[in-house]
Amino acid sequence: MSLPAARLAGVTKRYRSNVVLGPVDLELESGRIYGLIGENGAGKSTLIRILMGLSRPSSGTIELWGEHDVAGLRRARASVGYVPDAGASYPQLSATDNLKARCLEWGLDQGQIPHLLDMAGLADTSKKKVRSFSLGMRRRLDLTIALLGNPRMLVLDEPTNGLDPLGTVEIRQLLRRLNEERATTMLISSHNLSELHQTATDFLVLSHGHLIAEMTADDVDRLGGGNLEELYMDIALGRFRERRRHAQGQTHGMGYSQRDARTETPSDIVREVETARGGSHYAR
Repeated sequence: MSLPAARLAGVTKRYRSNVVLGPVDLELESGRIYGLIGENGAGKSTLIRILMGLSRPSSGTIELWGEHDVAGLRRARASVGYVPDAGASYPQLSATDNLKARCLEWGLDQGQIPHLLDMAGLADTSKKKVRSFSLGMRRRLDLTIALLGNPRMLVLDEPTNGLDPLGTVEIRQLLRRLNEERATTMLISSHNLSELHQTATDFLVLSHGHLIAEMTADDVDRLGGGNLEELYMDIALGRFRERRRHAQGQTHGMGYSQRDARTETPSDIVREVETARGGSHYAR
């Protein structure tokens, strides 16, 4: 049995007395595509920064392919490609020169550049300055930069943010191809739930810093009729709880509270959704 790509145990992040994340217990299986969803301020970017080593957790432990000490995590993170929401390219350079600069910075072989540009559909524009690129082309270049060194895992923060429908489809197809051909593990943070549903194999729901649900794509199809947005709203807002209270004659009170998220496990939440929707089996 292969090691999980990542494992977080009791990870929290606080700023003075303000806890913005956790505790979070999470395991990412190798070769899966995880969609990370939640409201603004849910803790998605904080979780990503901690996973990438850009921020230190206040408590808890992190493992990447079984590595957990400082030196081991540094080695493991060399096998993780990161696409930040803000972009990663130099606009005054061409696509080719952007990749050459990163290879020099990270000590990587430049021989991989033509293949990566071709795979991303940028070979014909490789000499153009990035400042003249469309937003979709820039996001494809950001992803190409992250692919330098053939990473085992990709962490993507809003990879389709601001893209038109064509650019969104291009990114989706590229991510699927990478997963199918290289078995690349991916963690994708996105507010575009309909698009994420067409890409991810698994979904992680964060709310107020807590992981409140974990679902597979099959769970979404079975419980939500293939509508990830509706199922997410049921989970995040607790509408299924309110429906159950009405059925039991308990119409007072809030349908969902943060205390619920802190005391119940992610699988407990999904089981409740399943029960409210008339299901009988939780397959995980």
